[in-house]
Amino acid sequence: MARKEIIKKPLIKKKRKWYKILGSQEFNNPEIGETLSSDPNLILKKTTQVYLNTLTNDPKNQNIKIIFSVNKIENDIAYSELIRYELVQAFIRRVVRRDRNKIDDSFIAETKDNLKVRIKPIVMTKNQTKGIIVTKIRKEIRDNLLKNIKTLDLKELFMNTINHSLQNSLRESIKKIYPIASCEVRILEKL
Repeated sequence: MARKEIIKKPLIKKKRKWYKILGSQEFNNPEIGETLSSDPNLILKKTTQVYLNTLTNDPKNQNIKIIFSVNKIENDIAYSELIRYELVQAFIRRVVRRDRNKIDDSFIAETKDNLKVRIKPIVMTKNQTKGIIVTKIRKEIRDNLLKNIKTLDLKELFMNTINHSLQNSLRESIKKIYPIASCEVRILEKL
């Protein structure tokens, strides 16, 4: 029986480099992380999660996660864009109380610059309410947010959500129907 000769090829390794990941322009491009890669194209669309208090140096924002996605690479620096705003689950559990209504909703809206976003608001009433009032509140939430989102482009929408002006305008329209304990946007993401 003849033996097969095995030819070993040398293993070619590409040199890997560190790439700095910078946040979006809304936060003046802070450094939010680093990644190691042999090919810069592998970094594109990579996501990085940061708590908002590290970007704003405000401890009140420790319950908010901001997720960035890398969209451009230049000179070993990866630039990213804001794609998701999210409340921490522990904060939501802390806000929800007994003998109150929690009103959740989830829908897709279109911004002024024709980009689609998914928004998930959460509203807590001060007391237990009847079903018809909950239905009116849910309808008012959807109408108000669709109207407001249509007048804003994506960057303005994220910044209005981060500085709570979107939630405050929503609270003002809902409290005419029933007293509200808290009004938050649980998730806002670009589709």
